[in-house]
Amino acid sequence: MKTPIYYLEEVKKIKGIRNDSQLAKYLKISRAHISLIKKGNTTIGDELCLKIADILKIDPKEIIAANHYAGTESRKLKKFWESIAASFLGSTLLIKEWINLANEGISTLQCILCKKTNYSKM
Repeated sequence: MKTPIYYLEEVKKIKGIRNDSQLAKYLKISRAHISLIKKGNTTIGDELCLKIADILKIDPKEIIAANHYAGTESRKLKKFWESIAASFLGSTLLIKEWINLANEGISTLQCILCKKTNYSKM
Protein backbone atom coordinates (compact mmCIF):
# COMPACT_ATOMS: atom_id res chain seq x y z
CA MET A 1 0.00 0.00 0.00
CA LYS A 2 1.25 3.48 -0.82
CA THR A 3 2.07 5.78 2.07
CA PRO A 4 0.98 9.37 2.77
CA ILE A 5 4.57 10.42 2.05
CA TYR A 6 4.30 8.89 -1.42
CA TYR A 7 1.34 11.14 -2.24
CA LEU A 8 3.09 14.26 -0.92
CA GLU A 9 6.12 13.46 -3.08
CA GLU A 10 3.87 12.93 -6.11
CA VAL A 11 2.38 16.41 -5.63
CA LYS A 12 5.91 17.82 -5.51
CA LYS A 13 6.82 16.04 -8.76
CA ILE A 14 3.67 17.02 -10.65
CA LYS A 15 3.78 20.65 -9.53
CA GLY A 16 7.55 21.07 -9.85
CA ILE A 17 7.90 21.81 -6.15
CA ARG A 18 11.48 21.50 -4.92
CA ASN A 19 11.19 21.30 -1.15
CA ASP A 20 8.81 20.72 1.74
CA SER A 21 8.51 24.41 2.56
CA GLN A 22 7.18 25.13 -0.93
CA LEU A 23 4.89 22.10 -0.67
CA ALA A 24 3.51 23.33 2.64
CA LYS A 25 2.81 26.75 1.14
CA TYR A 26 1.17 25.19 -1.93
CA LEU A 27 -1.06 22.94 0.18
CA LYS A 28 -1.73 25.71 2.71
CA ILE A 29 -0.47 23.71 5.67
CA SER A 30 2.46 24.29 7.98
CA ARG A 31 5.95 22.99 7.28
CA ALA A 32 5.79 21.41 10.75
CA HIS A 33 2.72 19.42 9.67
CA ILE A 34 4.66 17.96 6.75
CA SER A 35 7.48 17.03 9.12
CA LEU A 36 5.03 15.30 11.45
CA ILE A 37 3.56 13.34 8.53
CA LYS A 38 7.01 12.27 7.34
CA LYS A 39 7.97 11.17 10.86
CA GLY A 40 4.75 9.18 11.15
CA ASN A 41 3.50 11.29 14.06
CA THR A 42 0.29 12.37 12.30
CA THR A 43 -1.67 11.68 9.15
CA ILE A 44 -2.57 13.95 6.28
CA GLY A 45 -6.20 14.54 7.26
CA ASP A 46 -9.20 13.67 5.13
CA GLU A 47 -9.84 17.15 3.71
CA LEU A 48 -6.23 17.43 2.60
CA CYS A 49 -6.47 13.91 1.15
CA LEU A 50 -9.35 15.13 -1.02
CA LYS A 51 -7.29 18.11 -2.15
CA ILE A 52 -4.26 15.93 -2.97
CA ALA A 53 -6.46 13.42 -4.82
CA ASP A 54 -7.79 16.27 -6.92
CA ILE A 55 -4.25 17.48 -7.69
CA LEU A 56 -3.08 13.96 -8.59
CA LYS A 57 -6.32 13.15 -10.43
CA ILE A 58 -6.80 9.92 -8.48
CA ASP A 59 -9.74 8.39 -6.69
CA PRO A 60 -9.85 10.02 -3.22
CA LYS A 61 -10.64 6.68 -1.61
CA GLU A 62 -7.16 5.47 -2.54
CA ILE A 63 -5.31 8.15 -0.60
CA ILE A 64 -7.82 8.27 2.27
CA ALA A 65 -7.52 4.51 2.80
CA ALA A 66 -3.71 4.65 2.63
CA ASN A 67 -3.69 7.58 5.03
CA HIS A 68 -5.89 5.84 7.59
CA TYR A 69 -3.94 2.61 7.21
CA ALA A 70 -0.75 4.51 8.05
CA GLY A 71 -2.40 6.29 10.96
CA THR A 72 -3.60 3.30 12.95
CA GLU A 73 -1.82 0.65 14.93
CA SER A 74 -4.92 -1.53 15.28
CA ARG A 75 -4.63 -4.72 13.23
CA LYS A 76 -8.38 -4.77 12.81
CA LEU A 77 -8.46 -1.21 11.46
CA LYS A 78 -5.43 -1.83 9.24
CA LYS A 79 -7.28 -4.79 7.71
CA PHE A 80 -10.36 -2.63 7.22
CA TRP A 81 -8.44 0.17 5.46
CA GLU A 82 -6.55 -2.37 3.39
CA SER A 83 -9.86 -3.80 2.17
CA ILE A 84 -11.11 -0.31 1.34
CA ALA A 85 -7.93 0.39 -0.64
CA ALA A 86 -8.31 -2.90 -2.48
CA SER A 87 -11.83 -1.99 -3.53
CA PHE A 88 -11.39 1.73 -4.16
CA LEU A 89 -12.35 1.29 -7.80
CA GLY A 90 -15.80 0.10 -6.71
CA SER A 91 -18.66 2.06 -5.24
CA THR A 92 -18.25 5.74 -4.47
CA LEU A 93 -20.72 5.50 -1.59
CA LEU A 94 -18.07 5.61 1.15
CA ILE A 95 -16.32 8.76 -0.10
CA LYS A 96 -19.67 10.47 -0.62
CA GLU A 97 -20.52 9.68 2.99
CA TRP A 98 -17.19 11.18 4.14
CA ILE A 99 -17.89 14.32 2.12
CA ASN A 100 -21.40 14.51 3.59
CA LEU A 101 -20.00 14.19 7.11
CA ALA A 102 -17.42 16.90 6.42
CA ASN A 103 -20.09 19.20 4.98
CA GLU A 104 -22.18 18.72 8.11
CA GLY A 105 -19.29 19.90 10.26
CA ILE A 106 -18.28 16.47 11.55
CA SER A 107 -14.48 16.27 11.34
CA THR A 108 -14.15 12.92 9.54
CA LEU A 109 -14.38 9.19 10.03
CA GLN A 110 -10.73 9.45 10.95
CA CYS A 111 -11.65 10.91 14.33
CA ILE A 112 -14.41 8.36 14.85
CA LEU A 113 -12.42 5.26 13.95
CA CYS A 114 -8.83 5.85 14.91
CA LYS A 115 -9.06 8.77 17.34
CA LYS A 116 -6.37 10.80 15.55
CA THR A 117 -6.49 14.58 15.42
CA ASN A 118 -6.80 16.19 12.00
CA TYR A 119 -4.18 18.94 11.83
CA SER A 120 -4.74 20.07 8.24
CA LYS A 121 -5.74 23.67 7.62
CA MET A 122 -7.95 24.18 4.61
